[in-house]
Amino acid sequence: MKILVTGAKGFLGQAVAAELQARGHAVTALTRQDADVRDSAAMQAACAHMDTIFHIAGNIRTPATDLPALHHQVNLGGTINLLAGASVQGVRRFVYVSTCEVYGALPGEQVAEAASKMPANAYAESKWLAEQACGAMAGRLLTVTILRPSYILGKGMYSGRLLPRLVDMALAGKVTMKASGGNDYVHVQDVAEGVVTLGTREQPAPLEAFNLGSGRFTLTRELFQIVQELTGVPFEEEDAACPPFSLDMTKAAAAGFIPRRSLRDAVETFFPQRVHGTAR
Repeated sequence: MKILVTGAKGFLGQAVAAELQARGHAVTALTRQDADVRDSAAMQAACAHMDTIFHIAGNIRTPATDLPALHHQVNLGGTINLLAGASVQGVRRFVYVSTCEVYGALPGEQVAEAASKMPANAYAESKWLAEQACGAMAGRLLTVTILRPSYILGKGMYSGRLLPRLVDMALAGKVTMKASGGNDYVHVQDVAEGVVTLGTREQPAPLEAFNLGSGRFTLTRELFQIVQELTGVPFEEEDAACPPFSLDMTKAAAAGFIPRRSLRDAVETFFPQRVHGTAR
């Protein structure tokens, strides 16, 4: 199968592209250096001769990029450009990687795909609007698969996120952050396998949406504890109440995907030498 992967040099995009290639698909990687998703003509050209589009590129929330206009232009506008290009070029399948943030802030445990969508910020709103644009195209020209990952962990994630910051502090010998809160944390390789499994299966309906998480709520202190075990650097816990959040993975499991990796597996990607004993 000929597959275009947008955002193929990003944290998740690299893992998805590698997984697709490992399963024998012909992958064309599209990066920001190749073309901007905001360029409709470029997106139409990129879709030529493709069977499937895996759309992973997007504007994430960082201090420098958390701008409503930029989220709207890239996440919504870019998706619309790709959908239009796919339509013109006769692409048969469109796989869109959205986010669990479309459900809203801390909506509870075991949140299923049919739960209410209450985006709590401009980023989440732009992803939800992009999902709706995908849905509007489903059945007419495209088979559409929407995937909603939870909090993805692993080496290569944005350096400003909690885990890379924690690792840097621990390696420097002092952790100044407190362990508070929690989330549905999931290994990047599990998400990549889920994206590929669900995005390449024979889909009976023109539009399907799936959660991609671990399916369990994990207190952040468990991350800190694993880092402490690997480095010996202690941390402080915080007693603040933490509303639980996790994704219901029943639907994804029925479609053939079950996450296999632990929280420790994700943390250990930052410490390969220590894990294998070569730096002790």
